[in-house]
Amino acid sequence: MEPFVVIPVLFVVAGVIAVAAWQLKHITVFGLIARAFDILIWAVVGLGMLVLLSGLFAYTVPFLLLFAPPAALLFVLLFARASRKARQRRASTVLGYLEQAVRLNLPLTAMLDVAARSERGRVRRRLERIAATLTEGGTLGEALERDVPEVDWRTRRTIAAAEAMGRLPTVLTGLYRRNLSGLREASSTPVMGGAYGMVMCCFVLTVLGAMNLLIFPRFIDIFDDFGTALPWVTRVTFEWSVGVTYGLIVVAVVMVGLVAGRALRTIGRSEREEPAGRRFFDRWAWRLPWLGGVVRSRAWREAFQMTAEGLRAGRGLPDALRGAATAGGNAVAQRRLTHLAAAVERGEPVGAAAGAARLGRLERGILSSASLTPDLVRAFEFLSRYHAGRFSRAVLLMRAAALPVVTLALAVVVGWIAVSLMMPLATLIESLVPAWEVM
Repeated sequence: MEPFVVIPVLFVVAGVIAVAAWQLKHITVFGLIARAFDILIWAVVGLGMLVLLSGLFAYTVPFLLLFAPPAALLFVLLFARASRKARQRRASTVLGYLEQAVRLNLPLTAMLDVAARSERGRVRRRLERIAATLTEGGTLGEALERDVPEVDWRTRRTIAAAEAMGRLPTVLTGLYRRNLSGLREASSTPVMGGAYGMVMCCFVLTVLGAMNLLIFPRFIDIFDDFGTALPWVTRVTFEWSVGVTYGLIVVAVVMVGLVAGRALRTIGRSEREEPAGRRFFDRWAWRLPWLGGVVRSRAWREAFQMTAEGLRAGRGLPDALRGAATAGGNAVAQRRLTHLAAAVERGEPVGAAAGAARLGRLERGILSSASLTPDLVRAFEFLSRYHAGRFSRAVLLMRAAALPVVTLALAVVVGWIAVSLMMPLATLIESLVPAWEVM
């Protein structure tokens, strides 16, 4: 290879290694390895479950042998969705009782005891355990962490931060409403949900691999016998995939295993743990061209709202910023809030401190203007509403565009495969028509 080609390639490889090393030093390597093994093990468990269910369905209804694997996958997805919705309903019920008691300023332990007697099953046990933890002197955040695994770690950290700030009623009301909204959205989503694209890709890869094994070799033999050249569409499809036939089937099997494993993993999984390597992925997602804007808007919405709640509780700006940083938000936003609090404590103006903490132009402008007035709460509330609007619009756009984009992409692939199959037949017929006319 020529030096003018080797040198740029070496520079690119060195840059990639340097960036990867700089990022990996901020995370626990064993955490990423553990997460990778967790995904791999659940993928194997998912494949095993699909094989078991497919055999059971095929043995029960023999004439539906070809439909047994899709039926098994659909059964796993339906069961996982039902389990996930049951956990969400339990979390929503517990948060609802807590929000009502705190908002109405009722005795929390007595209210939970009464609520537990009106419930049954796991919800009753969760409420009784929370009441017992509070009676022993624990905080609400500790009670949720230990006794209610259905409440995710972000919500728990936000509640703990709000409890420390003295703004628990307002924050609990917002979290409860957001939880109800998420529960309604989950009820309206299709069964496949985010797995639709992966399932369809598995189907397309499997069909393409089967064509390479069963159909394209027969086409080549037939066209060689008649001395006719294959159409360019068929040649391109065959030459592109001839070397990766088994690879395509393996990829399809792995994707099915990942889908089934992810579904099984959510059936009994506790949501109390923070995912391994979250800070690493937060830093990378923060820098992405378009998706990064969605991530940043969500992080700043939560951070600025918590800061406003802390200021409304009578805390100073540095304490409010540090309290917001302890909530379950984005790792990058937490670090920048901590830097902003340290800069304000050093006596820097809020606008200059926001610039030193690498906040955006809008944040710097709003905080610079608001620092001239005694009321910073409205400034942080405005920033929270602004980013909430941006996040909501982006999420709605992504949800509305995801299914059409995936469908259109798969339609193009399926159409190309269909043309690759039909063009040889048309070409062969056209080559044989003159012989039929002579006869």
